[in-house]
Amino acid sequence: MPLFANTFSTSPVQPTTKTTFVPQLKITQYSTSDGLADNDVRKIVCDHKGFIWVATGNGLNRFDGRQFQHFTPQNLGLRSKDIYWIAADGQQNLWIISFLGSRSVVDILDLNTFQLRPLEQYHPEFVDLSIQHLNEGN
Repeated sequence: MPLFANTFSTSPVQPTTKTTFVPQLKITQYSTSDGLADNDVRKIVCDHKGFIWVATGNGLNRFDGRQFQHFTPQNLGLRSKDIYWIAADGQQNLWIISFLGSRSVVDILDLNTFQLRPLEQYHPEFVDLSIQHLNEGN
């Protein structure tokens, strides 16, 4: 599924007695031809600086409103490019869950320093997260 960006603007409607503002929705569709790593978009989040992060089956993308930056195991150190879930937390980190064979792995990206660390560095008890455990909520 291609990524869609929504922007809002207000424009006056021409009423007979008073001015009313109606939001106008502008939808822009983005795809691989625009720099998105994959049209298989799995999760979209916005970080504390307003960047849009996109999880795809072919890596992680950051969108600044004009262009995409593509992150992979080669340029960021992700353990897998098959990203299926991301979340921004209140401590300016991006949590990244990806498939690595039959396992799921969790990496935490510091959005200020771009330092990537595996979850097990913080919590050794989570060394082996299986997809089944994540789906069951354990």
